[in-house]
Amino acid sequence: MFVGDRGYDDIKFMRMIHELNQYFLIRMKNNRWLIFGKDKVKAFDKAKTVKGKVIVPITIYAKERFIKATSFKCKLKDYKEYVWVVISYMDNNPDPLILITNKPLTTKDDIAQMVYRYSSRWRIEEYFRFKKSELGFENFRVKTLDSINNLTFALDIAIMFLTIIIDDESNYLYHELRRYEKCIKENVSIEFYRILSGINTIFGTNKKGVKNYKPIEKRKPKQLTLFKIKDFA
Repeated sequence: MFVGDRGYDDIKFMRMIHELNQYFLIRMKNNRWLIFGKDKVKAFDKAKTVKGKVIVPITIYAKERFIKATSFKCKLKDYKEYVWVVISYMDNNPDPLILITNKPLTTKDDIAQMVYRYSSRWRIEEYFRFKKSELGFENFRVKTLDSINNLTFALDIAIMFLTIIIDDESNYLYHELRRYEKCIKENVSIEFYRILSGINTIFGTNKKGVKNYKPIEKRKPKQLTLFKIKDFA
């Protein structure tokens, strides 16, 4: 299933996904028209007339929130297939979150799954935010596409190592890095920031570099020269 923001609310894009026999889940623009038989109404106006029948518990930024959602089937202009619209409200927020999908929604669990799928996008957004703000991804000086791809791949590997440390919470390294973190909140949803903070604190106390940890053994070159080769013939 392709999950996209309002920038993907485009009929041509929906047709393309449908022709590929795939599902889409897109946040709808509030001014899009919904068609019910011969009647049509704007999505935002329709959202104000419905109430959430399904309660979806969800954790965002380490806080438990509740989303009330409901779903109905309709059609869109210039799109011949039926679509299912999910209208949801979070807590007391008066502004609705309107989602649209070509996947049939027949049960309450189907509706809840659509809410969970779209809400999972914020983790991806937070990943890019971490990559830019903490690892300086936007402050690079390479210009070619290959160089940019190599840079982002190297940063992805670094984030992968952080993920390995976080996933194994019982290991010694994880707890040592937690000792030196500079974190305001105890419970967080994404631990990349706190683990990187611990790494920066530890390395920030070192004033002599890596040579202070292990002496570098100096060896003479072993490569033979033309004047030292013995003739064994």
